[in-house]
Amino acid sequence: MTTDSTSKRFLIADDHPLIRLALTTLIEQTYPESSLEQLESGENIPKLISASGYDLLIMDFQMPDTDVLWLIKYLSENHPDLPVLIYSMCSEKLYGLRILQAGAKGFVSKSSPLSELKKAIVLALEKKVYLSQELAQQIAGQRFQKSESPVDKLSPRELQIATLLLEGHSLSKIAAKLHIQQSTAGTHKAKIFTKLKVANLIELNEVFKGINNPGA
Repeated sequence: MTTDSTSKRFLIADDHPLIRLALTTLIEQTYPESSLEQLESGENIPKLISASGYDLLIMDFQMPDTDVLWLIKYLSENHPDLPVLIYSMCSEKLYGLRILQAGAKGFVSKSSPLSELKKAIVLALEKKVYLSQELAQQIAGQRFQKSESPVDKLSPRELQIATLLLEGHSLSKIAAKLHIQQSTAGTHKAKIFTKLKVANLIELNEVFKGINNPGA
């Protein structure tokens, strides 16, 4: 079943070949007249976007050699007509709102049904924002709650590094991944621990676990 026979140009960026294949199959079935290009990182996206016109960019939030939150902001400021959709396994509670605030048209979890991804693609192509039920509830809840999450104290870069630390990455690997000095990564780690009042990764994990699983 096709959604729109109008020719569209899609750009997909994800470092997992199977995800790129699944997205390609979905788009080709839904928009058979469209063209599609694939990337395994976001490193060349700014150059590609400047040289070619696309109707939609779908990308993962965590890719090698890519600060995706910075990239979303860059594209929002320099290519405001290009809708960006994030399709990722990263925590929606931690990143969803920040991703929208950076300028993306939506966040879709890779664990969501394909019907949700299709809905998000349709809305993004119309330059509308897709909100999952969970993210919509989170936004609505914040309007009535004055208390902030401890993680709200972290900058986007600090949140990114905290997540990488909890995934088991060393400071040297984080520095290489984000193209920063190891000492800079260490400074961010120290700031994270200070802001969240934790002394080690076990305590840091408890803070994040409490946010992702409230009441657990």
